[in-house]
Amino acid sequence: MNPIFIKLKNLWTVLLLILLCSPVSGQWIPKNGMAMTSNCFMIHYENHALYIGMTDVLFTTPDDGVTWNYMSPGITVLTMTRNNNIIFASDGGVAIVKSTDGGNHWSDVSGNLPPSVNIQCFCYNGPVLFMASYDQGVFKSEDNGATWTHVSSGLPSNGGVYAVINDLVAFNSLLFAATTEGLYKSSDNGTTWTIASTGLPLMAKSGIAREISSLAVNGNHLFSTPINGGVYTSTDNGTTWTKSGMGNWNCKVYVCDTDLFVCTTGYGLYQSINNGSVWNYLGLQSENAVQAGSAGSVI
Repeated sequence: MNPIFIKLKNLWTVLLLILLCSPVSGQWIPKNGMAMTSNCFMIHYENHALYIGMTDVLFTTPDDGVTWNYMSPGITVLTMTRNNNIIFASDGGVAIVKSTDGGNHWSDVSGNLPPSVNIQCFCYNGPVLFMASYDQGVFKSEDNGATWTHVSSGLPSNGGVYAVINDLVAFNSLLFAATTEGLYKSSDNGTTWTIASTGLPLMAKSGIAREISSLAVNGNHLFSTPINGGVYTSTDNGTTWTKSGMGNWNCKVYVCDTDLFVCTTGYGLYQSINNGSVWNYLGLQSENAVQAGSAGSVI
């Protein structure tokens, strides 16, 4: 099996590990092939490439972590996306950099964004790039970041301050936004949004939609993780949702090629090869595993 990399929450240090045994036994060892002890802020997999975001450096590996190459984007990358050779990366604040040659050269394109936009995440829906901000909704660019348009009608807001968007994915040409006030869907490339939380758990006292911490797409399955709600899956574009395990745990869901991984708070790391019908425990129960990745297939 491919090695699996895991980022642990505590202190953000010594965060890369490789699973060298079967998923059932879950024995883990530190991976020392790349960067000694260093702060790790992001593990990202896209277009068959693994990226590790550390202080002012992006590492990537072509061979399951045996060798590492590094890029110098000029910022500490907390979130990124890639479409062919075009890469956008951000430090989670107002800084955004762009590479058009796969990461060899970078340019600062922060000036193209509206002022004071703190970037949460990116995603592409076909050729259109979307960026979710911390509390100012969603922006889209149809010219690879040269200009941006605010597309947030219908997203929850109060006095111009929008609910925090934790994750943003494209699924069957639809957009889904995981917010602190539930799950929202757009069928017109972000122009309008409607709530898509039917079947997902509600807040016990208020009865309002529960915060969604992460989203993932695997084939014709869309996965979501409500806070303290485990994992849910939808096969009808978010119209209805079915519980897919993990009890009422706090967790995040990721897809590596066709494998599904769930990182939990206090209950370890789990893997499913059948879209959540059966889960295998991979260990790390004593750790707060918040993000994982596998070279060749990654979360």
